[in-house]
Amino acid sequence: MAAPKWHTYRTAAKRVGRSERTIRYWRQWGMPMEWQVLEGQRTRVVREDVLLKHFRLHLAQSPVHQYRMRALRAAA
Repeated sequence: MAAPKWHTYRTAAKRVGRSERTIRYWRQWGMPMEWQVLEGQRTRVVREDVLLKHFRLHLAQSPVHQYRMRALRAAA
């Protein structure tokens, strides 16, 4: 099994196409993050699987995303 991939706020935001502020918001609302020392600086990091889980959760709860999915189903 491969080692888990860790993301800082910046790389997490790029990975899911959201802003760093959104990632901080998700952390405030329960996304577990840990501390790691990167380049001599303590930094908050999140595992990629946890990040993607939260991304899917927030996407499923988004009214805009739901409307888009309905429109795609209606067009098909």
